[in-house]
Parts: sequence; C-alpha cells; structure tokens
Amino acid sequence: MQEEVIDAFSQRDARALSVIEPTDQEFAQQLRSELSVSRRRLRDVLDHYEDRPRTNRNSDYPTDERLWRAAQGVREIEDALEPLNWD
Repeated sequence: MQEEVIDAFSQRDARALSVIEPTDQEFAQQLRSELSVSRRRLRDVLDHYEDRPRTNRNSDYPTDERLWRAAQGVREIEDALEPLNWD
C-alpha cells in the first residue's frame, strides 16, 4: 500500500489513490479528539489574552485574530459533531 501511494505521488497521479471514508463512529471519535485539543487552545488564548501584546513578532496573527481562530475552530468541530449525535 505504501509503495502505491509513493508511486502515485511521484507520478503526480492522485487519481490512483483510493480514499477511505471513516465510519460515522470513527469520524465522531476523531472530531471529539480534535475538539478537546481545540478547547485547550481556546482556553490558553483566553487565559493569556491580557498578558500578550496585541501584536506578536513570533506570530503572523494579532492576538484578537488568534482568539477568533481558536473560537471558530471549536465552533466548526461542534457543528460537525451535531448531526452525528455525539452526546
């Protein structure tokens, strides 16, 4: 399988690759895992919001945008989980 993938990439032929769709249960499990990480990131941004300068030379984004991105990530994952009845 790995050689097939390497061959397809080396020939720039993505059509040769098959896409394996996860089951709803596998997808929900992955989203729950990502939600946990996203919530931790959102908490970190919120906890340090006032401590950080509004711009950071180590980041491409201002603090407000980092906060928005973290919150948006949580929202998008929750929205994706909703139709899967993840509760």
